[in-house]
Amino acid sequence: MNTKQKPWDDPRVRRAINLATNRDEYIQIIGHGAGEPIGLISYVFGDYALTGDALKKAQPYDVGEAKKLFDAAGIKEFSFSYPTSSNVADYVNIFVKQMGQAGVTAKGQPLDAGTWVAGYYTSKLSASLSLNQEYQTPDAALQWYVTGGITGNGHYDTGFSDPEVDAAVAKAAGTLDEAPRKAAYIDAQKLIFTKDPAFINFFGLYSDTLYYPYIKNPPVGLGSLGYAFLEDMWTTKS
Repeated sequence: MNTKQKPWDDPRVRRAINLATNRDEYIQIIGHGAGEPIGLISYVFGDYALTGDALKKAQPYDVGEAKKLFDAAGIKEFSFSYPTSSNVADYVNIFVKQMGQAGVTAKGQPLDAGTWVAGYYTSKLSASLSLNQEYQTPDAALQWYVTGGITGNGHYDTGFSDPEVDAAVAKAAGTLDEAPRKAAYIDAQKLIFTKDPAFINFFGLYSDTLYYPYIKNPPVGLGSLGYAFLEDMWTTKS
């Protein structure tokens, strides 16, 4: 959600989007029951991510409260863009339905992949629904919420900016001891949720991967994040 454009500059609208999002429905329909809700940091990062119960508390599904917030903000409809690639249209159908249940009409604007990426990169889209990337570190995932956006130079930038969040993310990244570093990332995520972030995740898919026995050190349990660790694999087969 681009906070430099209406209605996304209103934190009530951003909060309503999160509240109206039933992540379990995505998991059941798209993941066929095999998946897990994702917060600001993916569950594949283990103790760096919020636990299931903490995540439910931070981003609850409450369509009634979402409707109240939309009404209070005077929002009856909004538009969003999405790329016509992969199975994004399946997500769009669910999203439109869920927003309708909260009393607003969400109008999807399909764009070819090239046009969509160009608008996304230059932060010109009003709002966008897309299949998200994976990140190699918790800090990389939280860059969506710091001033300047994930690249630090305004590209892919939601416009979201809060000095407390900037400080909390910097503190977590600069903490060297593992236990306090994990705690700092947990604290940063909880803080970000109170600020009604402009970038939210839905869920992650579970998948099964088969490896030949001569493939050593495969990145088990990381899902598509495992692609970042392929360099750590080796084979005993010549």
